[in-house]
Amino acid sequence: MTTHGQTLENFNVRTDENVRHIIFNNNSKSYNVFDTKTLDELEILITDIEEEDYEAVVFSSAKEGFIVGADIKEFNMSSAHDIESMVIRGQNLFNRIEDLSIPSIAIINGTAMGGGLEICLACTARICLENSQMALPETKLGVIPGWGGTTRLPRLIGLSNALDLICSGRTVTSYEALKMGVVSHIIEDVDEVDVSIFSDDEQERKKGAIASENAFKALAIFKLTKNFISKKTGGNYPAPLKALEVIQQCRKMGRDDALKFERMAFVQLAKTPVAKSLISIFVGERKLKSKALDLSKQNWSPLKVTVIGAGAMGSGIAFAIANKTGGSVSLYDPYEEQLNKSNASNRAYLQNKVEKGYISADECNRIMERITTTTDIEKAVNKADIVIEAVPENLKLKTDIFQKVHRIAPEAILATNTSTFRVDSLKENLPADRVAGLHFFNPVSKMPLVEIIRGSGTSDDTISKLCSVALAMKKTPLVCNDCAGFVVNRILMPYLVKFDSMISHGMDIEYVDKVMKDFGWPMGPAELCDLVGIDVIYHGAQNISNEYSYINLPDNSVISDLYNNGMLGQKTRSGFYTWKKNQKKGKVTRAGDVRPHKNEVTAALMGVMKTEAKRILDENIVEQPYEINMALVFGLGYPPYKEGII
Repeated sequence: MTTHGQTLENFNVRTDENVRHIIFNNNSKSYNVFDTKTLDELEILITDIEEEDYEAVVFSSAKEGFIVGADIKEFNMSSAHDIESMVIRGQNLFNRIEDLSIPSIAIINGTAMGGGLEICLACTARICLENSQMALPETKLGVIPGWGGTTRLPRLIGLSNALDLICSGRTVTSYEALKMGVVSHIIEDVDEVDVSIFSDDEQERKKGAIASENAFKALAIFKLTKNFISKKTGGNYPAPLKALEVIQQCRKMGRDDALKFERMAFVQLAKTPVAKSLISIFVGERKLKSKALDLSKQNWSPLKVTVIGAGAMGSGIAFAIANKTGGSVSLYDPYEEQLNKSNASNRAYLQNKVEKGYISADECNRIMERITTTTDIEKAVNKADIVIEAVPENLKLKTDIFQKVHRIAPEAILATNTSTFRVDSLKENLPADRVAGLHFFNPVSKMPLVEIIRGSGTSDDTISKLCSVALAMKKTPLVCNDCAGFVVNRILMPYLVKFDSMISHGMDIEYVDKVMKDFGWPMGPAELCDLVGIDVIYHGAQNISNEYSYINLPDNSVISDLYNNGMLGQKTRSGFYTWKKNQKKGKVTRAGDVRPHKNEVTAALMGVMKTEAKRILDENIVEQPYEINMALVFGLGYPPYKEGII
C-alpha cells in the first residue's frame, strides 16, 4: 500500500464516499501493535488527512483484534530522555488526531489495550463489536497511561469510572464499556457503520475540555480511591497512586498542560525497580505465549472435548472452554447431583456478569448451552478428540479412567490434570504419544497459567494440539518436561514442608503467615493450606515424596495431625484457622510462640523454593529461568513487583 509516495507495511487504506478508512494490519505479526514502524506510517497517514478534504476518517483493524498497545520491547527504555521522547511522540500523534477538523471514528474489534485504547480516546467517537475488550493496563506494568489516557478518559466517562479503569488496569467487555460511556454503540458488523451520525458538533468535546465533577464530589472520590488503593497495594505498587495523583492534579488543566504532567509522571515511574520487574513479567508472558504459538503450528480446533469429573477443577475447566473458546464441551460425572451443582455455580457466575452489565442475557445462555452434562461415560467420551481427566488425586482412579476412556475413544488425546503424579505413571497400556499433562490451577476462571507436560513418549502433534486449546482458552501455557509436581507444585511443596517443620518446632504460625504476606505473597502458608485443603496438601506431599525423599511430612507434624483429626481447612471450617463462609475467624490450632527475625523466616522458606527451582533448571524440566519465574507469578501468586525467584 502506497500513500504520499511511501510504501505502507502495517496499514490498508481506502476512501469510500470521501470517508478515509485507515485500517491497521501489521505485516510482520499476527496482531497490531504500536512499534516504531507503525508510528512512522501513521504519522504519514495523519498528514494526508490534514492536507486532503475528507469528510471523516475511520480507524479499524484487519486483524482479529484492534491494537494490543505499544511494543515495549522495541522502545529504548535505557534513559529518561529516551522514555520521554517515546511518550512525546505518541502524545503529539494522538493530539493531531484529536485536533482534526473532521469527525474521527474508531471501530474496536477484539482487543484494544493501552495505546490501542488511547488512540480511540483521541477520536470523536468509539464504537465496538460485541466481542471486544478494552483496558488501560499500564499500572500493571508499573507505569501509567502515557499517551493521553489519564487526561482524556476522566473527561469522557467521569472520575469514578476512569479511576476504576486506570488505577486497576482491569479489562472491560463491550457491554461494560458501553455502560460506562467508553463506547457509544455496539455493532454486529463493521460494514453497518453510518459515519454521518457522528457530526462535527461532537468535536466540541475536544481540546480544552475539563472534568466536570464538582469540587466536593471530586474530593470524596479521590479520598475513597486513595484509601482503597493503599489498602490493596500495601505500598508495593506506586503506579496506581501516581495515576490518582496525576488525574487529581490535571482535572482542571487544559489538555497540553495535563499531558505534560502525565508525561513527567510516566518517565518517573518507568525508571523504578517495580516497573522494571513488572515489564519483565509482561515480556515473559508474551514469550511464553509466543513459544506455545510456535509449538501449536496450526490453528487447530477439536470437534469434541470431554472433561471427566465435575468437581471444582473439572467444572472450572469445562466452563473455561465454553466461555473462552466458543466451543462445545461434554462434562461427565457419575453423580447427577455433582453435575447439577456445577451447572448452578456456572450459571450464577454468568448471571452476576449479566446483572453488572458485562455480558448480555443471550450470551449467558449461549455459554451455558455449550456445556453438555452427562452421567453416561460412553456418551461423554465417544468420538472425543481430547479427554481431560480432573478426578481426585488418586493414581489408580486416574489410571482406570484413562484405560476406560481409551477403550471408548481409542484415537483421543488423553490429558491429565494431575498436580503431583508424573505423566509417565499414567501411560501403561496406552498410546504414549497421545498421553500428556494439562494442569490447570484453581480457580480456573482466574488463574492464567496452564502447565502442558510432555511425557517421555508424548508426540509433537499432541503438544501442538494442547497448546492450541490452551491458547484458545486465553491461558498462558508453560510447556515443560515430565516430573512429579511439574514446576509450580514441585517448588511449592518444599515450601509447605519447610513451613510444617518450622511450626512443628514451635514457631508462631500467625507470625509466619504475617511475615510471608509482608514479603508479598497474597497469603501466608497456613492460610494457603486451609484454602487448598489440608488433605490435598497432605496427599500431595506424600505423592511427591515418593519421587523426592527430601520432601517429606513426618507422621507427628502439625499438618499430619490436622489431617488425621479431620481438620482440613475451609472445607471443614477448621484447620490452621477456624472459618465461617470462607472468612477467617478464629485463631490457629497448636500455635507456638517462637518469633525469629523476619529475614530468618523468609530466608528459610524462600531458600527451599530457590533450591528446588535450580534443580528444575538443572534437570531441563524447563529451558529458561524466566519460565520458572512466570510459572510462580501466574500459577502461585509470587509477588510480581519483586525480581523473579531465579
